[in-house]
Amino acid sequence: MTDIAISGLGKAFGGNRVVSDVSMHIQSGEFVAVLGPSGCGKTTLLRLIAGFERPDAGSIRFAGELASSASHHTPPEQRDLGIVFQNYALWPHMSVAENVGYSLKVTGVPAGERRRRVAEALKTVALDGMAERRPSDLSGGQRQRVALSRCLAARNGIVLLDEPLANLDVHLRAAMEHEFTRFHQASGSTMVYITHDQSEAMALADRVAVMDAGRLVQFAAPATLYREPATEMVAGFIGEGIVLPAEDIIADGAGRAQANILGAPVTLRCAPGERARRSAAIGLHPQDIRLAVPGETSLPARIRRLSYRGGSFRAEAVCEAAPETVLAFDLPEQAPLAPGAPVSLAIGDGWVIPALAA
Repeated sequence: MTDIAISGLGKAFGGNRVVSDVSMHIQSGEFVAVLGPSGCGKTTLLRLIAGFERPDAGSIRFAGELASSASHHTPPEQRDLGIVFQNYALWPHMSVAENVGYSLKVTGVPAGERRRRVAEALKTVALDGMAERRPSDLSGGQRQRVALSRCLAARNGIVLLDEPLANLDVHLRAAMEHEFTRFHQASGSTMVYITHDQSEAMALADRVAVMDAGRLVQFAAPATLYREPATEMVAGFIGEGIVLPAEDIIADGAGRAQANILGAPVTLRCAPGERARRSAAIGLHPQDIRLAVPGETSLPARIRRLSYRGGSFRAEAVCEAAPETVLAFDLPEQAPLAPGAPVSLAIGDGWVIPALAA
């Protein structure tokens, strides 16, 4: 297994800086997803790790050995890595077995050993009965499994995945997520998974790196990103996040704080070292907002829109104290509400976004 140490990495194309001062350490055998909006630099980061691009600042090391810097470049074919692309990158004139074993043939693995490793890899991804088929005879999900088995057979220490589910139908994605988990367990490879789909990233990865405008803004476990976002960008990006202004934040030094949100007193979570502040940004999710019970401190609002979600409704309500503020929350299917109806909302949870990262 191979760890990846990235330090101060930068890359510009012309006058456009696409990756800026990115530093992260991916542990050996870890599954890391790189997530962010279009144009955030995640694909360029993958290309830098793969060796398809050369950095103009910083470095990349594999297992302590320098792979890339402004003055040094190890070619992709010498990096002991496999890559799974969106379009599978299979040779159409070769059989499944030939595709899987091609890199072994190029590197001089003896024919007997090559056949054995190809058969083992195809069995691992449940394609052992399709070795003689051509890629055109396979479904999208099966072609993606061929690409995975190619990495298994090559026994790469690092596997890079460039939005591998983007070309699959929605109903195939859940099944392929399971295949990626099985592949990771079987190979033990260090995996870097590039995606714009946060549900994939949160379901698959040990840790998720969130990028914005070429910078790494947070690198943490999925639950930490969801519950303790480091910046307003992460708070609004992850899990249908909502960012609200708060005033008069008073922390207790043990991870809880009192604050006023749109005039209503609320108890929030915060970092243990949080200090009293006049104002702060608060991150929360639709699941943290509910209809208030009688006598509970609440925010007066009015329903603007309802959308059916199958078994429930997603409601959007405009706050009376701040008409520009829209709060989304969930209602049971039987809720007797309609657009225009007045409601009283309670905030049950939220996170005070740290001051230095806001």
